Amino acid sequence: MVNEPISVRGLIDSDFDNPLRQFTGTFDGCEKVPASGYEGWRVNMNFRDIDNVVVAPGFVYNFPTAVLNFPYSNKKKTKWGYCGDSLASFLPPDEDIVDCKGRVMTLVFCDGQDGRPEPKPIWNRDASTNWKHAVQLETQIEAIKKAGSPLDALAALEDELNGLGEVYRDGMVPTPVWIVAGMEGATGGVQEDSGGSAADWAEEHLVGLTRAQFNKWAFADPKVRKDVALQRSISDKSFVNSLVQLGKVVEDEDGVFQLPAEE
Repeated sequence: MVNEPISVRGLIDSDFDNPLRQFTGTFDGCEKVPASGYEGWRVNMNFRDIDNVVVAPGFVYNFPTAVLNFPYSNKKKTKWGYCGDSLASFLPPDEDIVDCKGRVMTLVFCDGQDGRPEPKPIWNRDASTNWKHAVQLETQIEAIKKAGSPLDALAALEDELNGLGEVYRDGMVPTPVWIVAGMEGATGGVQEDSGGSAADWAEEHLVGLTRAQFNKWAFADPKVRKDVALQRSISDKSFVNSLVQLGKVVEDEDGVFQLPAEE
């Protein structure tokens, strides 16, 4: 590190920046570590033998292991809360994360890109302050309109409101988070059914959707989430590509998959 040349290239947003966007790996346990720069704790989730890796544009990831780092919290609508709830959906009531070591999981970064799930709402102090201020300004603007007050007073309030930029209700800001999208051998929270295989189920739901819409549906569907192998084939695009090659579906000019026309 000392002898590395100084460079303005390859800068990252923070110490916790991670180019991974999706992967499958064997869970290798987790540990709680002191936070840096503030009082509190963070959690490292460790994975080995990772595969089916998807990274952010412009990045390459060739390592066999991965570590996901979270601010630790017992609240649901936090980065740890969303990840924890997603994992808990695969577990029976008497199991917790410590019981998952050695199990193969699929992890997905919810950033709304390339068919991945949309970001999740997380409370932010500054955004909450802006929201409260915006509500006050809107109330004052309505009062001025009803009273017929001078237009310059109205314009000043509207300028102040516009100056706040995008305002998020109750300070809940859409934030990219990690979730567990699948776990090998999981049964908790997933009801058994006799409606055919998960692959048949996914093929049925592909019709009428674009690839991005289908991927988002697949990441959220309990039956698909239970089948890690199917999730892998959806992630690496081989599932949809094979259906197209076999002539089971066709992609129209709008990118929507349809059943082939009968001859």
